[in-house]
Amino acid sequence: MVISSSGKRTARGIGFTKLCVPSCASKKGSISIEAAGSLDSQSVKTTAVPSSRGFDAGKKIMGRKRHILVDTLGLVMSVIVTTACVQDRDGLKKLLRSFGVHRKKLRKIWVVGGYRGQVLEWVKSRFRYCLEVVLRSDDVKGFVVLPKRWIVERTFAWLSNHRRLSKDYERFTKTSETMIQLAMIRLMLRRVIRKQIKLVHSVASRSK
Repeated sequence: MVISSSGKRTARGIGFTKLCVPSCASKKGSISIEAAGSLDSQSVKTTAVPSSRGFDAGKKIMGRKRHILVDTLGLVMSVIVTTACVQDRDGLKKLLRSFGVHRKKLRKIWVVGGYRGQVLEWVKSRFRYCLEVVLRSDDVKGFVVLPKRWIVERTFAWLSNHRRLSKDYERFTKTSETMIQLAMIRLMLRRVIRKQIKLVHSVASRSK
């Protein structure tokens, strides 16, 4: 937990990332960054370290599953880590129950076909979120970039660039969640610093 200056409690890392979102945004005048999001899961292998794990029969992976919810910029709003045997729909319910920082602003979430079924009505009745399922066309062959779905896939690619996240090396799932949040904080800080450096260079060039 992190206690902000206002005294409110927020999830670890989420309070800091929320502060960095305006600085990381590249476009102004667009729709609210936190009004929509994209949700998906990723199964990763674990190591020989004794820990909780499961088998994902669909991906044929023994390990854990990362469930993440990102905003329209691809920045993580919420994350939970479970054993790989947990179904995507069950992981979605657990993630949304623990998700409280951005709940008032979020309206729509883009998901894949694995989240179809009764869970759509469950989310709508309990949280009033609109889950929009983005499906791949059966007429198209080969790799296709799905609208809005590529946002969360890109976030998984960003996380995979961190060596500590190439597999799940942690003993506890809470530690795994913290490592994902730290990786996202590092990425956001690099963006903020890069913008500040460009601003300093532009001011210096004007003063000459």
